[in-house]
Amino acid sequence: MKRIVAAALLAGTALAATSASAARLRIVWSGESYGNSAEAVGYLDFWDDPSIAQPGHYPIDMLTDMGVTVSGSAQGNGTYGPGDFSLFYLDLPIGLNFAHELIGQNVGNGHHFGDNSPYGGAFGLYGATLFPLSPFVATTPSGEKLRLVSMQYGDVLSAPEPASWAMMIGGFGMVGAAMRRRRVRVSFG
Repeated sequence: MKRIVAAALLAGTALAATSASAARLRIVWSGESYGNSAEAVGYLDFWDDPSIAQPGHYPIDMLTDMGVTVSGSAQGNGTYGPGDFSLFYLDLPIGLNFAHELIGQNVGNGHHFGDNSPYGGAFGLYGATLFPLSPFVATTPSGEKLRLVSMQYGDVLSAPEPASWAMMIGGFGMVGAAMRRRRVRVSFG
């Protein structure tokens, strides 16, 4: 019985370690360079690594999750999710170092990611609350311009797959059953 419990615990631990994870782009827009106090903070979660994405317009349902919170705007403040956007545009130049802040990285020939040049890449969200005017510049429903000031890549906290959960629960059940059947010997000296 002890061997069965040990095997179940080892299998559960091994499966729990192989959990699903996603890539996350954290994004921040600011109206400061345009003289307004509006800002937007958000994230895009991908199942696949966005560093290998081809430039283009993608449907929002390609993402596993996303959210944007707009504040300081005359209209449209609030938190918005996938249902509030239809598309996103992504053009990440080759050579970006995803371990660091993406905005401002040198992409060659005197261009930097986010510098609004034809060679500096592009990013935009298409929705009722934010709409791109040009690469890295969006507008709110009240017309305030926001510039993308930060884009960072990171991992989403991973969650165990359903099969891992089942194995862990089964392992805990077996441990509980083994403990319940254990006989306790009490001796009085």
